[in-house]
Amino acid sequence: MIDTTSLGPATTIGDIIARYPDTTPVFNRFGLDNCCGAGVSVPEAARRHGLDADAVLAALRDVLERR
Repeated sequence: MIDTTSLGPATTIGDIIARYPDTTPVFNRFGLDNCCGAGVSVPEAARRHGLDADAVLAALRDVLERR
């Protein structure tokens, strides 16, 4: 079972991808930078791109729960 609580508001995109590489398509789908901008949290990246952080986190959790 995957501990999706590790996808908290302070977890950076880079941390998530390093731990769960199969989440990369989620970031790509939302247009979030997983290279140079990977040092920011999901909520901060979502804010910068005008996205709903909860929707991004839900999509990430969905991927992880299907593992």
